[in-house]
Amino acid sequence: MILVVEKKHQKAVLEAIRAGFVQSAQDLAEGGLGVALAESAFGTGLGERLKPLAMR
Repeated sequence: MILVVEKKHQKAVLEAIRAGFVQSAQDLAEGGLGVALAESAFGTGLGERLKPLAMR
């Protein structure tokens, strides 16, 4: 990880949260996108419907 780049990304995310553009966020480090989506839906009574893009 390049710390200068990471700091820039963290600042951008924090600004988006403060501006009201982000309501929730999830770490993709363990399990990837599928696990993050499932964890985000737990206990909400909601779910996700995904349509994968065609692979090229």
